[in-house]
This record gives sequence, structure tokens and C-alpha cells, in this order.
Amino acid sequence: LLAEVLAELSTLEEEVNLVQVEINQNPPKKRRVLGGGLSDDEDEETEGAKGEMDCYKAERKLKSDRCPFEWWRERKEAYPLMSRLARKYLALEATSTPAERVISTLGFVLNKQRQAMGSELFSEIMFLSDCV
Repeated sequence: LLAEVLAELSTLEEEVNLVQVEINQNPPKKRRVLGGGLSDDEDEETEGAKGEMDCYKAERKLKSDRCPFEWWRERKEAYPLMSRLARKYLALEATSTPAERVISTLGFVLNKQRQAMGSELFSEIMFLSDCV
């Protein structure tokens, strides 16, 4: 009985090793285009991205009083790949004002007279100053 179990374990181990070798020999191709996975044909995806870029370059410039989010929402069917990029990058805050405000508050709270303050009290004061 023990010999049968060992023989079966050995064959299972060989099968697992064969599957691992197959996986290591044929890794999946990496997609390099933004729309990777939208089509089975990589050349078709590349051409689609290039076509979108050409059409986008031919568009008239957006007036400064118009909202870019609305512009991209209106054209997300025409530019599916680029509209995904626009949603990703237009959502980023383009200013460092909040970070500068925190550093400024830190300077007010942690001055020479308060340097002996404990970290817990300091954290509470910073939290409260942010809430105000």
C-alpha cells in the first residue's frame, strides 16, 4: 500500500513539474498599448491608438472657459483609449498648496517654545488645526 501511494505521488510530482516547465517556456505576451486586451490583434490596437491620436490632433482647441472633463465625457466614444488617460491624469491636483499649508501649520505649532511637546499632543493639535 505504501509503495502504491509513493508511486502515485511520484507521478503527480512529475505532472506538476511538466506543467511548470510549460508555463515557464511560454510566458504570456505583455501588452504595450494602453488599450491592451481590447482586441486580439496587437497591430489593430496600435493602429487604433494612432488613429485616435491623429483625430485628436485634428480637433479644435478647447476654449479656456470650457470644462475639460465635460469635453472628454462628450467624446469618450470617439476616443475610448485617450479618454481613459484623461480621466486618470486630469483628476490629479496640479497645485502644492495643501502640502505647503500643512508645512506652514507645522511651523506655527512646533515652534521653539513647544519643542518639548510629546508626539501624541502634537498629532492632536495638527489634526485639530486641519479640522478648523
